[in-house]
Amino acid sequence: MIKILQYAVILLLLVTCLCRAAEESRPGPASVKAHTKFEMRALGETSKTDSLITYAAPSEFPFEGEPLFNVKVSGHYTGIYNDINAWSKLVSFGYFDMAAGREVEIEVDYARGFDDYDILPKNNDIISSRHGKTICIKINKPQALTVVFDNDYQGEVLHIFANTIDKDKPEAASEELVYFGPGYHKLDKPLEISGKQKVYIAGGAVVHGLMNITNADGVRVFGRGMLMRAEANNVVLGANYSKNVSLDGILIHNHKRRNWTAAMYAVSNFSVSNVKIVGTGYASTDGFDIINSNGIHFDNVFIRSCDDSISIKGLAAGKPAECPANENMVFENMQLWNDCNNSMCMGAETRAVHYSNITFRNIDVLCSYDDRDHHMELDERSVMTIVCLEGTFFKDIRFENIRVNRCERLICLTFKDSFWFGSIKGDQSTEGGICNVMYKNISSPSNSGSSIANEILLNGWFQEGTPTKYIQDVTFDNVSIEGEDLTDGNKRWMKTNNSENAMLVRDVKFVGAE
Repeated sequence: MIKILQYAVILLLLVTCLCRAAEESRPGPASVKAHTKFEMRALGETSKTDSLITYAAPSEFPFEGEPLFNVKVSGHYTGIYNDINAWSKLVSFGYFDMAAGREVEIEVDYARGFDDYDILPKNNDIISSRHGKTICIKINKPQALTVVFDNDYQGEVLHIFANTIDKDKPEAASEELVYFGPGYHKLDKPLEISGKQKVYIAGGAVVHGLMNITNADGVRVFGRGMLMRAEANNVVLGANYSKNVSLDGILIHNHKRRNWTAAMYAVSNFSVSNVKIVGTGYASTDGFDIINSNGIHFDNVFIRSCDDSISIKGLAAGKPAECPANENMVFENMQLWNDCNNSMCMGAETRAVHYSNITFRNIDVLCSYDDRDHHMELDERSVMTIVCLEGTFFKDIRFENIRVNRCERLICLTFKDSFWFGSIKGDQSTEGGICNVMYKNISSPSNSGSSIANEILLNGWFQEGTPTKYIQDVTFDNVSIEGEDLTDGNKRWMKTNNSENAMLVRDVKFVGAE
């Protein structure tokens, strides 16, 4: 009996020691409280003054992993969303509204340690400071900001969108208005919009589903909230056979999907302003695809994509000469980031009678990467690209005031008879060519270190039995690469397929630099 009691006492002492050890190794109340606070702060809070509005993120959003960032704006936390990029790292993003001319202080708390950070675009002269894991940023106007840590552009990046305050915000639905208030809205079927219908997505709203604009004349989709899609197939927002359409202020998110994010086919007089796109899943996650359309105007648009950020395609049926043109387009005051393919692209599919009068101006390319799995292997990818898969004509194309922070190939003009390792077949049996292309005030100061860094590739087309296609009248006006001017005497980045038998690239001019 005594031995049994002795064993019981020893067992009790052992259990007591184990419990005490476990209690000592468990995070204390302060640690648990801090962890909970970080997660709650990442969801944000809804607050409103005359000069600042922050928004809580609906908890139903399909968050990926633990939150990495808290973002506090002048004392109030705003909600932060996330998704996974091509390298299985979390990309985070969030937004708030502010009055122009009223300074706000943004405090970014990062859950991990870091040595250095950059705020993009770098030409904005943003004032920032660091205190431990917290970065303080001061701004006095609405804008998009990107924070990159330790120069890791394939890592955990944060995008912050400071919007203008929407002074014309409706408060409820009406006969002509579909209204989504703050909170999570799961659509059972695609939202079909036509005629002159209006759709408002309020700040703090997440509309999970598809939106199709068809046979519309005067449709407007606006607000500060998010339209997103997490299921496979179909673009998040599509527009077809429509005119006089405007998209304003919303965020479009393609969550973990390999689909185009927004696309328009056979549209005219279509405007996109103050819109943000985030789609980081590898690959074919284009930002905006514009197809056989005209009268397009983009202004103050941010795109983070894992394929072409902007792609202008010809996908009509028939020979190019029989298909509607892509013409009269202006893309300005934009920020672009593509983790795959091109930032600004005309092609690859080019079934359109011509591409003409297309301008890209005042654009910051934050990052442009060619391909995760085929780095440096593909000869049709760059920041500014024309890749002609079906013979047609490109003329009066202008790239002006383009600031490239980081890229692989810089410029590509080329003709091809197949795409993506032969899986997409082209047809160069029809006439075509590229002429009157202007590159003015282009800067690309950095070098990625790859074999195609800042390359300018100009390849015309010559093959027996098909029409020869020339690249001609191309002007480089004040183009600076790695701190050097591109001139007739300094063309070390340029490559062409000219030969003694075929001068396919001709009448190239260099001006604006001595």
